[in-house]
Amino acid sequence: MFELSAAAQPPTKHLRKIMFIVNPFSGIGRKRSFGQLAERHLNPNTFSYDICYTKAAGHACELAAEAAAAGYDIVAPVGGDGSVNEEASMLVGSQTIL
Repeated sequence: MFELSAAAQPPTKHLRKIMFIVNPFSGIGRKRSFGQLAERHLNPNTFSYDICYTKAAGHACELAAEAAAAGYDIVAPVGGDGSVNEEASMLVGSQTIL
C-alpha cells in the first residue's frame, strides 16, 4: 500500500484526483520539497492530490497500479525516464491518465 504525505484535499465532489509519484533519487535529488510546489501551483477547487515517494527500483510500478485501482484520475511521475516508463506500463488499458 502506498504511504501518503500531507496534501491539500479540499472537500468537494468534482475534484480531479492526482497521485504524484516522486522518485527522490532521480536528478539532483531535491524532490522532497515537491509538496510545496504542488500546493502553491494546483488549484484546490479543481484538484485534490496525494504524494508518494518511491523507495526502490520497481516501486513506481506498484504505486501506479494501486493508484489506478483506487480510482485516481491522473498519475503524475516526478522523476526521470525510468519513473515515467514504470508508471506508464502499469496504466496501459486503465482509465487513469499519465
